[in-house]
Amino acid sequence: MAGVYDCTKRQSGRISPRLPQLAVAMVLPAVLIAVLLLLGVRAPARAQDDPLATDTANIEDEIVYIDAAGHIRVFDPRQPDNVPPVAFRSPDAGWIDAAVGDVNGDGDDEIVAIGENGLLKVYDPVIASGPVPPENVINGIYWEELYATILPNRALLVDTGNFDAEPTTDEIVAVYVDPNNATSS
Repeated sequence: MAGVYDCTKRQSGRISPRLPQLAVAMVLPAVLIAVLLLLGVRAPARAQDDPLATDTANIEDEIVYIDAAGHIRVFDPRQPDNVPPVAFRSPDAGWIDAAVGDVNGDGDDEIVAIGENGLLKVYDPVIASGPVPPENVINGIYWEELYATILPNRALLVDTGNFDAEPTTDEIVAVYVDPNNATSS
């Protein structure tokens, strides 16, 4: 009885007669896909398959970080042609956390930072217009300190975000040690 398999008489090492059926079931979809590709029928590419999808960085975005000495720095990996890179470095050190957000509504992000001494400052690393002190220039780009205050106690974290109904400006959130309760912040 060729082609009939009796599972009660299974022998070790014997290949199931159903194996050719399984092979056909696996090969047919692969052949169908190959034929469709030859005919030019393609499924839409996923984002990771698109070679242009890896080039998504905004040419105007910079990287803001705090260096080992505690200075706030801006690294500009890509800038438009004929425009100098942003090379901001805070005049003072001791910063422990920084965030960026458009806190003054000018369309560009400012840097909000907190220091280990409870100081909170807002820097605008790129001033497009208006009066600025002439000594506040780095690489041909003017910057300005927009705001400074001392928090009631040791600063822990800072962040920015749009937390109210005003869509054009971000707000600042600072977390500091509660001066009245050492176990809360």
